[in-house]
Amino acid sequence: MYHNRFFDSLLGYYIWGAINAPTKLEIGNMILTRYNNTLKVQVGNSVSYLDLYRYQTVSYLAGYTSIEVTTGNGSALVRFYDDYGNEATYRL
Repeated sequence: MYHNRFFDSLLGYYIWGAINAPTKLEIGNMILTRYNNTLKVQVGNSVSYLDLYRYQTVSYLAGYTSIEVTTGNGSALVRFYDDYGNEATYRL
């Protein structure tokens, strides 16, 4: 199965799907994948699921990149940034 995959060299992450409507983000050893009403969060061998209709904010660290995931109203807002001030925000 073919997937579109884009790489951002500044922050070192991959975007799967369309740049303006991604379905999966890979940031270091972390993978965020949207499945219907849930967001699968995989960090190494650890996997957890976030309900996209529950309002919550969870923070993660992947290498030198800080990641903040905010869920609610059926989507997840993923904001990540590094120690140099580079940042990106995506909605899954």
